[in-house]
Amino acid sequence: MIEGTENNSKFHYVMGLLLFIAGLLILVIFVSLRSRTDSTSTSAEILNKAPSTDSVVIAPSPVTFSESTDTSVTVSGSYTDLNGCDEVDPNGSVVARLYRSAVAGASSCAANDLNCYVNAGCTLSNCSGGGASDITGDYSCAFTVKYYADATDSNDGVGNYSAQTWVAFVTTTDKATAGDPNGTTGTNSANVEVNLLTAIDVGSSIAYGNLNLGDTSGIKTLVITDTGNDADVDVQNSGTHLNCTTGTMMVGQQKYSGVSSFAYADGTALSSAATDFQLNLNKQQDSNASQSSTYWRLLVPASPTSSLKGTCTGTNTITAAHSL
Repeated sequence: MIEGTENNSKFHYVMGLLLFIAGLLILVIFVSLRSRTDSTSTSAEILNKAPSTDSVVIAPSPVTFSESTDTSVTVSGSYTDLNGCDEVDPNGSVVARLYRSAVAGASSCAANDLNCYVNAGCTLSNCSGGGASDITGDYSCAFTVKYYADATDSNDGVGNYSAQTWVAFVTTTDKATAGDPNGTTGTNSANVEVNLLTAIDVGSSIAYGNLNLGDTSGIKTLVITDTGNDADVDVQNSGTHLNCTTGTMMVGQQKYSGVSSFAYADGTALSSAATDFQLNLNKQQDSNASQSSTYWRLLVPASPTSSLKGTCTGTNTITAAHSL
């Protein structure tokens, strides 16, 4: 009986040990399964960053004119968009305004030949598609500035613009998004002077016609056209003697006036020396020329000191002057 009891005890011991080992294995397997590597997703949205207009260069500087000739002005520079330059080119735009600094509306001024020019489609370049390594691009904005645009240099005392300048104001806009339906913008500006041009064009000749000795010609009109951007043009008149086929008429036989119906005796005798004459010719305001006139008569001497006959010619010089 003792031997049977010992065998039972060993059996129970072995069974208990096996059960313990089995439970331990199950626990190890469970822990092992729970400790396997898992993964999770991450996300972020990069918000739109407004572009910047990095530089503004105006050429030529200062802006100058030749008579009756418009001048080409270029405003150029570079921009940066940290979301990629393709946010601007081709998906955005660069707009430039060139305007006199105190004009109404300033950087939002309405286009006007005298004081505000707008380029709403500047040329974009040097952006090869955007991306992390391509965040900058260039722009170039062309303007044709009329020769009668307001002057701002120190010579323009009459127009009262000498304390002002012209401003090139550039706006760089990136592409529209749901959050920014009009896109976001970056601006910059630079200044330039527009120089004064005092200039005129006059008729090619004054033809007094066929006259006898002692005759006074009828009144002849000399049309004077402002061909610059001076707001108050006066003139200086001078001339030469009239050399005839035979003989000479003195320069002072010609007289002029600002009155269209002047009597010869009331006119101003022409001289070989430049003489100031207040014409008060305003500059052109739009596509219509700005003009004024002077009026001329000639008295042929009744008793010349020497023989006088044939065709007589001379040269009258009309010189533009700034606000005499």
